[in-house]
Amino acid sequence: MFIPSKYNFFVNNDNHHLIFNALTKSLASLNDAHYACIESYPRAGKSTLSETEEELLRCGFLVADDVDEYQLALLKYQAARFSTGETRLIIAPTTSCNFNCSYCFEQRVKRYSPSPDLIDAIYRFIRNVHDESKRLHISWYGGEPLLEGELIRNFVEGLARITSSPIRQDIITNGYLLTESTAATLSSLGISEAQITLDGLSSTHDSRRSLYNGSPTFNRVYDNVLTATKYMDIAIRMNVDRTNLSSCIHLLESFARLGLQNKIFPYIAPIDDVGKNCAISNDELCTVEEFAKFERTFYKRAIDLKFRVFPLTARFNGICDAVTADTYVINPDATFGKCWDTVGDKTQVCGRLSKFQLASRPLLNWLSFLPLREECANCPIFPICYGGCPRQSMNEGHPSCLAAKYNIHDLMWLEYCSRKQVPTSDFVGKGSCYA
Repeated sequence: MFIPSKYNFFVNNDNHHLIFNALTKSLASLNDAHYACIESYPRAGKSTLSETEEELLRCGFLVADDVDEYQLALLKYQAARFSTGETRLIIAPTTSCNFNCSYCFEQRVKRYSPSPDLIDAIYRFIRNVHDESKRLHISWYGGEPLLEGELIRNFVEGLARITSSPIRQDIITNGYLLTESTAATLSSLGISEAQITLDGLSSTHDSRRSLYNGSPTFNRVYDNVLTATKYMDIAIRMNVDRTNLSSCIHLLESFARLGLQNKIFPYIAPIDDVGKNCAISNDELCTVEEFAKFERTFYKRAIDLKFRVFPLTARFNGICDAVTADTYVINPDATFGKCWDTVGDKTQVCGRLSKFQLASRPLLNWLSFLPLREECANCPIFPICYGGCPRQSMNEGHPSCLAAKYNIHDLMWLEYCSRKQVPTSDFVGKGSCYA
């Protein structure tokens, strides 16, 4: 006998129905007949399935009644983290930075320049841990990685001697040093994507992301973004609290007026006091529920401006890099850890690049982590978040829930409108978006 999946979500609107399955990440538009088909289950005694039912089963909207979907979700989690198809290196050539951001979690970290043997140490590490049948994925990180632009160039130019695997490269930068000539150089080295943070328009951005001497940064970063789009795709991250959402939307609108919808990929993230040293007042930090509302407002505007954003399926694969087998965060002193948020933190080091050992306690703690919190077992969005941040689970015991817990129905119809390239009013304006 088959039953509807417990991970199904519905959005009903007149005679139009959307269904999303959190486990398979399938999103579908159903007509009345297909919707009625799901509603008619559970149904026993049927030996064959119709073509529609077969498709519903394939997408995970229907499941056999003897399947424990929670155990299936855990099985998929384990399979995905140990079979990613790539070796992921997040390389921080320095923890130094030219910015003095008020909320930066790395303010607690000592400023390290790269070890003299860092390039050779990473090459040896690649030989030790990388399976040549997989892709090599390198993300440049920091600190500000472009402070070590020459090291990046030297490393990439020598990489062909180390591996014949396909290579993907991207960079996370504050954008201040990403001049047109630098963007062209990075592109020539195969670095095809960059993430840059702009926290709204100039007055808002400069109040929280200045140089160390207090000088503003917005105008230069904004101009660099415009020229960099000639050479690479640019993800624009906007860190939000209770005070700057409208400024972030105005920034979106400024990019739209320049016709950059196919070159810039915007998203928002909540400011969080990761390092317990955030200078932004707790009164200004948004709750998860508030951020859920911010997301709805932001992505609705982005879709109506025709940006290519997919707020549901493109953002939730559920597997944190830190607990995948083949991801390593490389520090400037030729040590490595597992979590982006612990870069440069000597208390979180899992080993040295020159002496890789799988059987080290810190590394095994990450690789043996399982999201087994009791309160998550019956949560319908469990396959989206898998219990939240593993670092918070291990160190603090209680990670925050994702905003999707509060806005998943909104994200469904926004994703639908984005895929169909229709204004959001064409769907939500006809009635309630909630099932």
